[in-house]
Amino acid sequence: MTGQLKELMRNTLDNLTSTDFKRFKHYLRDEGHVRWMRLEKADTDEAVDLMVQVYSLDAGAVMVTILKKMYHNHLAADLERDLAKCMNSKVKDQLSRIRPELIRRTTGPLLKELLDELQALSPPVISSREAEEILQRYSVVRDQVTCLIDVVLKKGDRACGILLSLLKELDSYLYQDLGLDAATDMGKRDGPSKWNTFSGAGGGVNVTRDSGDSTRTMGNDLKGCIFNGPVTFGDGSHANWGQR
Repeated sequence: MTGQLKELMRNTLDNLTSTDFKRFKHYLRDEGHVRWMRLEKADTDEAVDLMVQVYSLDAGAVMVTILKKMYHNHLAADLERDLAKCMNSKVKDQLSRIRPELIRRTTGPLLKELLDELQALSPPVISSREAEEILQRYSVVRDQVTCLIDVVLKKGDRACGILLSLLKELDSYLYQDLGLDAATDMGKRDGPSKWNTFSGAGGGVNVTRDSGDSTRTMGNDLKGCIFNGPVTFGDGSHANWGQR
């Protein structure tokens, strides 16, 4: 994952002129986390290495933010798109990798919560008919979990990302113990929705659901995230197609 991220970032910086690259380094210095003495004479490869050392998987989102400050909006948009593709390509693999352990460790109550939340989405990840079939066809929890995972895997990366994000919200200890510490991208949701989703290149994934007069925020790591549509935060602030 880190290798792909670095390649995307290097390719982006290669599109800058030498003057713009110097400006980029000044903006990066102003972020306050990379020392100027290490950055001043760095070439593009070295600058990317420094960013990944400091920001880890959030480095891509930091680069997007700086490019927008420099008014390189096309480069920023291209990088955002490529980061999303990079994250999406990993989500299904992540779910497949943890499938045996997730089947073994998911409890009945957790399974019920996952099924309820997956149906509550607009549009739903699984239908009520699919949920009923999972519960009625099998009587053993492990078999029910197996069926749920297989159904979600067939629906693709976006569905897999939503399932993993719900797992993070509902059982963060299990999520972390399964080695799912990188953000998963859930993709853009078209049209009006009760759920607003956004992703971060390593900064965590949050879903905000409007329910009556209340707002429920799933997840809490917002720094450096890239929003795919309108979102509402717990403090009442809003964002749309931008950076937090």
